[in-house]
Amino acid sequence: MVALRGALLPEAGWILLMLQFAIPIFLGAFLLFQVQPIIARCLLPWFGGTPAVWTTCMLFFQVLLLAGYGYAHGVAMRLSPRRQGLVHGGLLVVSLGLIGLLAWRWGVPIIPDEGWKPQTPERPVAQILALLTVAVGLPYFVLATTSPLLQAWFARMRPGVSPYRLYTVSNVGSLLALLSYPFAVEPWLRLRTQGWAWGVGYAAFVAAVVALGQRAARVESVGGNEEGLPEALAAPPGWRQWVPWVVLPAIASALLLAVTNQICQEVAVIPFLWIVPLSLYLLSFILTFDDMRWYAREAYLPLLLIAVPMTAIVMLRQGEVETKLQIGIYAAALFVCCMFCHGEVVHRRPVARHLTAFYLAISLGGALGGVFVALLAPLLFKRFYELHVSLGLCWGAGLVTQWNWPRPTMAAAGRHPVARRPSAVAGGALLPWARYGALVLLLMSLVFGVLAFNKAQTNDRETMLAVRNFYGVLRVDYVEADDQGDERHSLVHGNTTHGLQYLAPDKRRRPTSYYSETSGVGLALRYSLARFADGDLGRMRVAAVGLGTGTVAAYGQPGDVYRFYEINPVVEKIARDERYFTYLADSLAEVEVVLGDARLSLEQELKRGERQQFDVIVLDAFSSDSIPAHLLTKEAMALYLAHLRQPDGIIAVHVSNRVLDLKPVVWALADAYGLDGAFIDDPGEEEGAFGSDWILLSPGARALAQPKIRERTTLRVNERKPLLWTDEYHDLFRVVK
Repeated sequence: MVALRGALLPEAGWILLMLQFAIPIFLGAFLLFQVQPIIARCLLPWFGGTPAVWTTCMLFFQVLLLAGYGYAHGVAMRLSPRRQGLVHGGLLVVSLGLIGLLAWRWGVPIIPDEGWKPQTPERPVAQILALLTVAVGLPYFVLATTSPLLQAWFARMRPGVSPYRLYTVSNVGSLLALLSYPFAVEPWLRLRTQGWAWGVGYAAFVAAVVALGQRAARVESVGGNEEGLPEALAAPPGWRQWVPWVVLPAIASALLLAVTNQICQEVAVIPFLWIVPLSLYLLSFILTFDDMRWYAREAYLPLLLIAVPMTAIVMLRQGEVETKLQIGIYAAALFVCCMFCHGEVVHRRPVARHLTAFYLAISLGGALGGVFVALLAPLLFKRFYELHVSLGLCWGAGLVTQWNWPRPTMAAAGRHPVARRPSAVAGGALLPWARYGALVLLLMSLVFGVLAFNKAQTNDRETMLAVRNFYGVLRVDYVEADDQGDERHSLVHGNTTHGLQYLAPDKRRRPTSYYSETSGVGLALRYSLARFADGDLGRMRVAAVGLGTGTVAAYGQPGDVYRFYEINPVVEKIARDERYFTYLADSLAEVEVVLGDARLSLEQELKRGERQQFDVIVLDAFSSDSIPAHLLTKEAMALYLAHLRQPDGIIAVHVSNRVLDLKPVVWALADAYGLDGAFIDDPGEEEGAFGSDWILLSPGARALAQPKIRERTTLRVNERKPLLWTDEYHDLFRVVK
């Protein structure tokens, strides 16, 4: 019995020590990844709801993660245990004090107040980075140091036990933070409540780490299990070790951001669609660091060689593939690629004394991938080619790995790495050069064949201009026609046409695409009561959220004022360039363009006491697949009504969308404010017209009772239950078609 008790006590002590490290590591990782959707969710409506908001946030988080890992490496290598505890404890206390100061100034931790809203649309990346630095910069940096630094402390306090399992604990905490946000946090907690809950959790984290640091500072021993290591393993890692440690995580990070961009462009910029790719990315870390048996090159390399060309096909033919299937293929490809990249990295991990350098290299790769997608790609490419490049690099890395890279492996936890040659995909030997050549030729022929087919489908178009900025890719196409005089220019954003104009002088003033005279907006502008208020031709004030080519201005008459709200400065430049479009120049109305997010601009005007008294407000920001959901919330509708002439003004909402059914959202807004509504389904039978769906809303009954509007109105059919969106919560998945 005495012998048994002696055996059990050390085991119990080891378990207790492991828990003392695992709990703060888990909590720190949970807070690290919970703050990302919280702060990005806060900033998203301030910058137009574009996918680049999340990409910029991810760049910021990855760079700070690199800084945190660099700090952990420097502290662990250069300071004594006692000084480590003092320095890091002081940093923790300062960061907690900063959160308290921000809570006092803003009324809530980490959530900037209204005074931080951007005043201009210029330099959005710099504005986002500045906001993130003030709101969460220091706390995020501190959280980023937790996993590598505490693992180093654990390795010193418990020599002979591998600390890498604690990295799995960290990634589990990160994954739970991400998965809990869209299901357990966002639907139930207001944004301010989320900020306070996060602040309380951070205070608990600081207390736990300070207490652990005091205990670790008293242990001066250094990993006795590594005494007598072979010289090759004891020496600091050289460039041959650093190259795969950096390059493979960089590819995985670039793929994460590029896939997230691609998915958000296809549906919407919402936390759930950020979280799915990031969760798969973290899951690959969890599996590979938990046990090497989760990653088998013999399984994942063939999957990689299949996933890349499959994804290329979907990207090239995305207009013909169902959106949900696209998301599934992108997600599956991302997981396979990340398992390959992270699995190969983990099989090259060093002994415990070099773990902080190892994590520093991984975070450096992650930051480089983020810099490529968020900063370099918009400068290098006029279209979204970063996913193509990242997939190609991953596919190439798979070939290089199989051909040339030996794979070190850990025989068991705590043992030294032992190098062994890679196993073959098909068994016993390396693939011969002929097979590599065949694989390369197969992929090249596949990609070029699909490209050629895609080109054949669009050979009637010639791109005259392609511009990329923070808000996406815009291009102006010259479209040929079979009949002379039908040539036209079209403005395309991503895969969505945002307007077209005939070049023939007798047709160029004709409203086209979604804005034809038989469309909902055409009816609202032609038969508004304001048009007949002063004799035969009254003067109208019209607002349009979204400029496009300026087609709506074609309805303008002398004395009218057409005021466009447009967030993307490039759109205004294109619409005013008469080489491409002349709707603004040809309009008989006075045309004004207000740059900036429409909602922020309208809010600022209201605060200045400038009620615009619009007769018609055209909401035309939802026809593309990625929509700014903050423009369709209950709070946004209250703002529109404040600027609308009462009671006969009309709000025309464009709800044409191939992915989302926005009618339940608009009908819920109508019910919330007691608005009269009319649904106009236009088949687009006129020359140059597109089929379109519009919902017209008005505070009074007279505006929509006009005979020309009433005879085109389709009875409201509730295919789905009305769904009221607010600034605190909007659920796009309930309106996916």
